[in-house]
Amino acid sequence: MPKNPKDLLLRDPHVRHAILDILKGQNEHKGSYSDLVSRKLRSRKNLSSVRRRTVSDVAFDMIRYARTIEFLLSTEDGMEQSHLPDNEKLLCRYVLALMVCKGIAAKEIAESSFPEPVSRFAMKLEDIHTRLESIQPESQRIAITSSAPDWIVKRLSAQMGLKSTQLLLDSMNERAPFWLRANILKQDPLATQKMLESEGYETSTGQYSPWSLKLVKSINIQSLRAFKQGYIEAQDEGSQLIAEITGATPGQRVIDYCAGAGGKSLAIGAMMKGQGNVLACDIDVHRLNRMRPRLKRSGLKNISFHDLSEPRPETWRTGADCVLVDAPCTGSGTFRRQPERKYSLNEEELDSLPQVQLKILQEASEMVRSKGRLVYATCSVFEEENLQIINRFLEETPDFKLLPLTEVLGEERAQMVGDGSVLRMMPHTHDSDGFFGAVLQRR
Repeated sequence: MPKNPKDLLLRDPHVRHAILDILKGQNEHKGSYSDLVSRKLRSRKNLSSVRRRTVSDVAFDMIRYARTIEFLLSTEDGMEQSHLPDNEKLLCRYVLALMVCKGIAAKEIAESSFPEPVSRFAMKLEDIHTRLESIQPESQRIAITSSAPDWIVKRLSAQMGLKSTQLLLDSMNERAPFWLRANILKQDPLATQKMLESEGYETSTGQYSPWSLKLVKSINIQSLRAFKQGYIEAQDEGSQLIAEITGATPGQRVIDYCAGAGGKSLAIGAMMKGQGNVLACDIDVHRLNRMRPRLKRSGLKNISFHDLSEPRPETWRTGADCVLVDAPCTGSGTFRRQPERKYSLNEEELDSLPQVQLKILQEASEMVRSKGRLVYATCSVFEEENLQIINRFLEETPDFKLLPLTEVLGEERAQMVGDGSVLRMMPHTHDSDGFFGAVLQRR
């Protein structure tokens, strides 16, 4: 068996066959790309753990850089693979991923065990980085080298400029870190960190959330004692901050209006030390039900569930101290975890969402008591879904005002995670998913 990752990528037949299997399955698979990779790897019972990690890593490279690879295939030299047998065409895509993402030279590919036509193809496209860097205009170069649709580059560059757009999109092609939230209901994060160390797993503390721990190496946390006993949950550091800015305290009444699978509800419940009430709501009851085993592990007793298609519970009609609206959005802040999403998303979807988001925010605002908080959040990087929604809501709802983030997190931390006014977490600046959060207060 080859001893290092490069040898596995270049010479190992098991890795190559698994990659071909994934590439062949792309056109037929209807679910997420992550599900496809997992299913194909599970079907190969004899694949070692090292090989599995290698296959998974390069498989995600191929989808992250799908547009870059398509561009290179469309060049005059790249078109030469079009007459090859199907397996060799797929191997041409694979070697381009190795050249673009792993920095493997065409000569190394030619000297390995690839079929001769594939090696010849690699040598034809040897200087790929010069080809990519020569693309003009700059916006087109960024779109192709960052492997993003033109319209996304256009929207983001109008919002933040070309340089920041490239930094953001490049960071979205990197592997996301594995963030954990320590359950402070059970013990403080440092004690949980020591618990993980005793199991042989190293973590570092996060910079922004007081509960965050980052795994040095990604693992299946479901096998850990700390997970089984409810001391940790997988949750991005940005998502943890959205829960924190609700400012929920013991004894309060809090509504998580779009709770989904409940990660933020659980964080809020722990903030409240299990005292008071959290109502986790969603229109999708199946998603809500995914919270139940997590709730059991957490030790929390102060969270109840509500199907939004049903009338609001009578006991909640007097208003809540805080309502969190984690609004349905493009999910553009999670491209690192769902790389295929950047290709399926379109402008029509982005343009249609703000009306939905504003309507949900207005509905949720009716449940906030006098002086209570309304927190609006998305995992989007587009201002159309973020600050523009807040501005429109405040224009139409004068009995609410923006509560600056400095008054919620303090001056120093508010500036670290945003502009002091609202929260903006980004992959290229915070190593988190992309998140927006704004705190509103009823006058």
